[in-house]
Amino acid sequence: MPKPIGLRLSTLRIYLYPVVRRLHRAGLTADMVTIWGLLLSIGAAVAIGIDYPLIGLVLLALALAVNVLDGPIVIAEGRFLPSPREALFGSVVDCLSDAVLIAGIAWQANSNDAEFSLLLPMGVLALASIASYTRARAEVLGIHLGRGLMERTPRTLALGFGLLFPSLLEATLWVILTLSFATASQHFFHIWQEASAMQLAPYEQRSARRRQLHEDRRSSRDERCHARRMKDLSTRGGC
Repeated sequence: MPKPIGLRLSTLRIYLYPVVRRLHRAGLTADMVTIWGLLLSIGAAVAIGIDYPLIGLVLLALALAVNVLDGPIVIAEGRFLPSPREALFGSVVDCLSDAVLIAGIAWQANSNDAEFSLLLPMGVLALASIASYTRARAEVLGIHLGRGLMERTPRTLALGFGLLFPSLLEATLWVILTLSFATASQHFFHIWQEASAMQLAPYEQRSARRRQLHEDRRSSRDERCHARRMKDLSTRGGC
């Protein structure tokens, strides 16, 4: 079960809530916030791809700012959790936004004959997708995951840093790749342990019932033997 949005609001989101409440009264919805974030991410990717990284950086910053509004919007609607449809839509759009953004960086690298291979941004995208997928699976299974080293927001900020300093873009991508691998591995092993415990629980319960049944039968047998022994002693016999 996903963690309630109200319990994980940042200080920034709390300060934004009065503004968001007015926007909600004007007709803004959580789905509209998600769609605007996607459109801004697509615009950023296109700007990066045609070699306007500063414009792409501005659009990327706007996309992040819009994504900050999703939690307060849900609360402004009188809820503490997004609906299952909203959660699905948000997860799919987040993955699509990441893919589009990485594609824009790969497009720019290919157009400018960058020194690093296109496999580097592709690897970043693959590991980012695995990290996002494992987090989604954890929520479905009801397993709580802590903050990883390279979740979506830190990854987007790191990409923005690489765009701001193009000479450091390759190094930034390697850092993102490494930390994304660590995050995906952390998610996987945590879910593996929790899921294994969930699988063992019914077996352990059945084992406990079998042990209890065995103890009950042995106790009942001992009681019958004791009763026969007492009866035989009364007639000078033995059990």
